[in-house]
Amino acid sequence: TKRGYNWKSAVKIIKERPLFGHGPATYKRSFAPYQDGWKRLENTVVDSAHNDFLQIGAERGSIGLLLYLSFIASLFIRALKAYDKQGLSSLIPIFLCACVGYLVHIFFSITLAIYTPAFYILAGMLNYQIRHTGGVNNTCMQ
Repeated sequence: TKRGYNWKSAVKIIKERPLFGHGPATYKRSFAPYQDGWKRLENTVVDSAHNDFLQIGAERGSIGLLLYLSFIASLFIRALKAYDKQGLSSLIPIFLCACVGYLVHIFFSITLAIYTPAFYILAGMLNYQIRHTGGVNNTCMQ
């Protein structure tokens, strides 16, 4: 699949517009200058970085990527703190493992509309468990 070349090209694309990126859904156009190095197969069009983190960096820039990573890090840090207080009696490990599985998948693939909503639903359920199991002091959030 030439993922290595695609990922190296994605890093170059990010460097072209590091702050705000090229814009949503523009990876195909941004990758066009690097298409020749792809040694393209007949009817092959590269429209994705096959790594969502690189894709977000290329399309939305480092600011967009930082916001996305901050969301994930915040959720995971709060989940681990809540888990320390609750232990195995909570559902936090189940939701956390499902979210980790999704993040590993999008590191090597692309986001698909069929399962991406499931990640955000699971992230919401994880957040609910964090806030309502007494695992985190959340008096200011209520």
